[in-house]
Amino acid sequence: MPMPLASLVPAFALSVKDKPFFPHMSNRPENYGKEIFPVKDDYLADGMMPEKRAQFDKWFGQHKNEPFNLDESLASYCTNDVEILMAALVAFRREFLEVSNGLDVLREAMTIASACMKHFRANHLPVQHLGIVPEIGYDNTDTQSLLALRFLAWYAEEHNVNIRNAYSKGGEKRFGDYRVDGWVEERKLVLEINGCCWHGCRKCFPYDEIKLPNGVTAGKQREKDERRLEFIESFGVNVEVYWECDIRGMISRDRGMRLKFKNYLDNGPIDIRSAFFGGRTGPLKLFHRAGTGQKISYYDVTSLYPFINMTTRYPIGHPVVHILNNDVNWTQPSDNTYELALLKVFVIPPRSIDIPVLPMKIGDDDERLLFPLCSSCAKEYPNGDVNENYTCKHTNQQRGWVSTCTSIELNEALKEGYVVTKVFRVLEYKNYDDNLFRPYIREFMAQKIHASGF
Repeated sequence: MPMPLASLVPAFALSVKDKPFFPHMSNRPENYGKEIFPVKDDYLADGMMPEKRAQFDKWFGQHKNEPFNLDESLASYCTNDVEILMAALVAFRREFLEVSNGLDVLREAMTIASACMKHFRANHLPVQHLGIVPEIGYDNTDTQSLLALRFLAWYAEEHNVNIRNAYSKGGEKRFGDYRVDGWVEERKLVLEINGCCWHGCRKCFPYDEIKLPNGVTAGKQREKDERRLEFIESFGVNVEVYWECDIRGMISRDRGMRLKFKNYLDNGPIDIRSAFFGGRTGPLKLFHRAGTGQKISYYDVTSLYPFINMTTRYPIGHPVVHILNNDVNWTQPSDNTYELALLKVFVIPPRSIDIPVLPMKIGDDDERLLFPLCSSCAKEYPNGDVNENYTCKHTNQQRGWVSTCTSIELNEALKEGYVVTKVFRVLEYKNYDDNLFRPYIREFMAQKIHASGF
């Protein structure tokens, strides 16, 4: 329960002694076995909330001249902690049993979040209502390495051909039970991109006895791959095999190829998780000195989460998958005809805006969430920088990026001057429910407000 121990007593109306004030800064070995006279700072009084500070000041005024036995008080303080925790847990279990029609939170859930989800599913969620998202996504049946996808995109442009790959409609081309990395229909050409450590490259793994990460020796894997290629060639097609180490060598020698790999646009299946980002925490102004007649304040709200759950419609069922790869010129919300959807698009931000709308993640491990007006500048300065004379020299194509976002976010971005130039894929939901979480939120929100003392 995300609240101080002292708050549990009134929240659950516990018949337990209130948590006493304790001089934590006096809890040092040199004070053990002694009677001491702690000062206010020992109680960390300056860090207390106003209401608690008023209670403390009154209590301290009554007891400041009384000797304080640290050993006895420490034992009593810790015992009181355990009593409050035990009583609160019993009370919480009892109340949750009543609210959830018999769900034992201690036996059937490891966390409060999982307990609440069990309660929602058992008592509020209609049958056959929310779609269970496939583990690999809605439009992703085949997997392929990023190196292979980049190489195939480069090969297609270099040789002016269309290549069917894992991201194409229908996925990879099949020959019997085998799938191939790339297929050029007009040339009857199969392209295979082999990872060295998975297929036993002879340059990297010259000895047959070397074990690969899949547990098979390099020799056995090569024999298996040879039989596979012989079977594919029996269909009367040509096969070209490219090894990972050779591709990396080509990249190191060819600047144009390096740029193509660097600027590769991921037009593949929508990863729904990539549309979710953490909350925006960046301050709009780092320092402000209050002038005459000014007062610096902050607003604290109940929470946006229950508000959104109460007032927003949610998609239900399964979406319609649109694989498009269409060039567009969306400059206003009316250009987006998908009312409730997840879209994977290439977006170009405006050159100037006070509060950017769409984020992107920067770094090899997507460790930084930024709201840039130029993706190239953001990549060049991943840790930020201050340069008053800096101006962005990049083109619109260089400033943009591939974004997976909801139709609501995208429409807001279009209002603020963002432009969409390419629509790759769309997960369009035809049905929605604007009452999905409302009964659940209404049930718990009232209890939360009452437990908070209102």
